[in-house]
Amino acid sequence: EVSAGVTRQFWLTVKTPGDAGAGEYRGTVTVSAERGDPSPVPLRLRVRAGPLDFVDIPVGPWGYQIAVPWRGGDPDAEAFRAELAQKSLLKMREYGFTMFSGIPTISYRGFREGRPILDFGRADDPMRQAKDLGFLAVCTYGGGVQGFNAYFQDTEAMRRAGFEDYSAFVGAVYSSIQEHAEAEDWVPV
Repeated sequence: EVSAGVTRQFWLTVKTPGDAGAGEYRGTVTVSAERGDPSPVPLRLRVRAGPLDFVDIPVGPWGYQIAVPWRGGDPDAEAFRAELAQKSLLKMREYGFTMFSGIPTISYRGFREGRPILDFGRADDPMRQAKDLGFLAVCTYGGGVQGFNAYFQDTEAMRRAGFEDYSAFVGAVYSSIQEHAEAEDWVPV
């Protein structure tokens, strides 16, 4: 709905056939309202010769999910959230993106016997999905591991884990994540 005096933007996507000849194409897009006259808008499109190369480096947006206003518990809500995420990822691949942010979600729960305790229950399926859809990487911007702050040196947590060197402590956590990622054949992080 658009109230009187309000301007709306409309985005158009043109999918040029692979065999289209180079040159300028012209046409008209007509915006029709429930009330009022249709508005023809002239359209001009320049097509260059040849297709674009496949993007073979990680390129993409911050985030990927279409947020919904409710959290956990309800299986129908979770299924709807997963459906929206799938649609978003498919649309990003359709437009040539090869990376996105927002996953994985890994829970860090300390150390036991010199090894980090990590829960990958919310990470494996989305990471496999990203790889299956052809994404080249995901980016977490220093996040992705809940309960472990890579931006803050928690020397007390380091000592509780049995380390005296902070880089070795951080390395133990992220090396375990990398080992798991390789074993599960994740898309690169």
